Amino acid sequence: MLNFTPQEISLVINIALATRKIRKLTTFPGKKIRCDLHILFQGAIGSGKSTLLYEIGKHLKVMPQTSLTKATILGSIDKTTGTVTLPTVWRLKLSTLLIDEIHINNSNKGMIEVMDAFLSLMEFGEYEKAIGYRCNNLIEEDDKNFGLYLKVENNIIKCKTRFIFFGNTMYNMRDTRSTQLQAFATRCLIIPYYPNDNETYDALDGKELFHFKDLKVKKQDVKITKKQHEQIKLFMREKKIHGTRLRRFFGDLCRITAVLGKIDLNVFEIVYKMLTIQLDDLEYVNKQEESNKWKNK
Repeated sequence: MLNFTPQEISLVINIALATRKIRKLTTFPGKKIRCDLHILFQGAIGSGKSTLLYEIGKHLKVMPQTSLTKATILGSIDKTTGTVTLPTVWRLKLSTLLIDEIHINNSNKGMIEVMDAFLSLMEFGEYEKAIGYRCNNLIEEDDKNFGLYLKVENNIIKCKTRFIFFGNTMYNMRDTRSTQLQAFATRCLIIPYYPNDNETYDALDGKELFHFKDLKVKKQDVKITKKQHEQIKLFMREKKIHGTRLRRFFGDLCRITAVLGKIDLNVFEIVYKMLTIQLDDLEYVNKQEESNKWKNK
């Protein structure tokens, strides 16, 4: 398994966190795409991915949740009074939603419905859902921050929000047969998290797994220039990204460029390796690594 250093992982995490500062992202042809770069850590039991998630939460002052639940999306309703407890995705607007272990029980229809709503939120930032029992009307708006709102009217909840998702899983996203998990994987940059023995001993000695850096962004409204557009496409052509992956990878590179304010091929290379590992091109990446070693000798 190709291992990523704590510095490389921290760099990608910090870039993802900074995407929440972007108000609007437009590609060169004029198409708007989502600004938020979602992250999923994939690793074995005992790899330290939960510890990593809690370290991220400590820096952000956000407590990770242990699972994705109905309350995360819809909040909860007191059936006696009709009082609405705010959905987590609204409470954490323009912040980071941390979920410690993503799993889906395909026999649980309610969970599948929750996941479908969550998938829509990750991609488009809004959803509408009917509630099966009486609840009080509620309207909260945040016009100063991207026109976000939460409305509960006539037993229908409507929400427009933004958050960065960080989670972890033991599932191998390359092998899963779950339609929901496959769709979920397409909305995240999956970081394979398999620390080596030295890194694990460092963690046992109290060394932090994550190095936080509050990256500044130059612009809130970002338009990918024609030159940047061509540079991103050239990188993708050189890496021979498969057609089914082009749109997703292009979007990730645009989000990275929006935060950094420039094309950074070193960061592109790291993200490319993460993408290819999670999508079963590991053998190709290893061959490239071996080839480069010989070239440098």
